[in-house]
Amino acid sequence: MSTLKTILKGGYANRKLLEGLLIHDRSDYDWKPSPVIHLNLNSVSASSLDKPECSLISKPKDAAEAENITTGRNRPAAYFEALTNKLHLKCGRNVAVLTDEYSAQILPGTARLGQRDK
Repeated sequence: MSTLKTILKGGYANRKLLEGLLIHDRSDYDWKPSPVIHLNLNSVSASSLDKPECSLISKPKDAAEAENITTGRNRPAAYFEALTNKLHLKCGRNVAVLTDEYSAQILPGTARLGQRDK
């Protein structure tokens, strides 16, 4: 995951870090930096999904603060959508969303969330 993040976020300036990898010598790759939101769900337990301070929303908020972006949204889904749209407009590049997760931790909570919406 860190290699992919280095490629996407660092662009050509981080190319030296990729020596020895196939992509390092690719002349057809667009080395322009892209905005990256890295969601690390390894630390999110299913029971924390109901809490507003859940890291599921804290990582996108960190990305927004780093780019001086305000979304005007509170609900996680609306916040995330507004953030990715504003990042795209600001940077002129597609936004990469990288997700580290262990499905055993998150799946029980998602099933519970689906039942709550009924």
